[in-house]
Amino acid sequence: MVKSTPDAGVDTNQWVLGTLGESRTAAWYEEMGYEIVQLGYRTRRGEIDVIARAEDGTIVFIEVKTRR
Repeated sequence: MVKSTPDAGVDTNQWVLGTLGESRTAAWYEEMGYEIVQLGYRTRRGEIDVIARAEDGTIVFIEVKTRR
């Protein structure tokens, strides 16, 4: 599940770039055999960009940094 709109005050171009980076990262992990559990998981304390599960059941938390 990809975030559908940027938060208030967030630069739209930066949001699009970040969302693209998260999607590409998730696709790469899927190619490596991981199951994507969640994209953009949010809590009051922050966000986890990608949560994935390895074939052995290990849960992996991924922070994505995308640059131009």
